[in-house]
Amino acid sequence: MDAGRREGRQVDRRTFLKLATGAGLATMGGLGPAPWVQAASDVTLSIWTGFPELVPFYKAVAEGYGKAHANVKFTFFSTSLREAEQKLSAAVPTGTGPDIYDIGTNISVKFIDGGLLSPNPPDVDQYLKSGAWNPSVVDFFTVSGKTYGLPLIRCSRRRGSRRPRPRSRSWSRTRASS
Repeated sequence: MDAGRREGRQVDRRTFLKLATGAGLATMGGLGPAPWVQAASDVTLSIWTGFPELVPFYKAVAEGYGKAHANVKFTFFSTSLREAEQKLSAAVPTGTGPDIYDIGTNISVKFIDGGLLSPNPPDVDQYLKSGAWNPSVVDFFTVSGKTYGLPLIRCSRRRGSRRPRPRSRSWSRTRASS
């Protein structure tokens, strides 16, 4: 399969956002005390992030998802990365954590080991391993042979982008060139 392609099509921004939302919603099933069931009544999903600059991204994804699923609303909590890690470490094991969160394996491995986070469903696992992502990114999302979550940042894609040179580029320029 060509890098960056899925089912013969280019994975565009809209598809990426749908996949990111789907991965987050799939992850939600592993965070709650009971299996996730599609609700007929109103549902409010909470999203926590340690990256306040991502809140506009999450709001855009939530808005798009809300158009297709009018019964689903979102709340957002953002703080510093360290504080988010502390809050997640206290909340997830007690069942009071968010439905969706963005954190790396450095913290989520505790949840995985404790049986609090479910592995990706087969279709998400297949997409992550499809060659669309850099192998080091796939390794980062793999624990004991199972994958958990999906990358959010487009520059993690396998597209032959160059590694940023130290102090020569801003993050915005690095993302734009990837």
